Amino acid sequence: MATVDLARLTKNEVSMLTGHERGVQARALFSLDSLDVQDDVVRIVAPTNLDTITPSFVQGFLARSISQLGRDRLLTKYDFSTLPAALREDFVTGIERLAMHARRSAAIH
Repeated sequence: MATVDLARLTKNEVSMLTGHERGVQARALFSLDSLDVQDDVVRIVAPTNLDTITPSFVQGFLARSISQLGRDRLLTKYDFSTLPAALREDFVTGIERLAMHARRSAAIH
């Protein structure tokens, strides 16, 4: 199982991950494009001092994954189970917004 440790981003210095662009940069740092095509589940872990992940960060971080995998496969590919409940909810909120945008785009085209 691959692990994405968000402590690499926070360096135990910040308690919040924000911003679409920061999410895109984090996606590159963790090579999520490569992880998306592997069979392994990817466990997301976070440092204890991280208390918020904004939807915009999640959208930058996982937009390409939801586009490639779809919502349901993304939720089985990425394991958020070891995160505190508040951070799991932050990820779910961002993922649901991505899914909503994808449905709207599909309806328009």
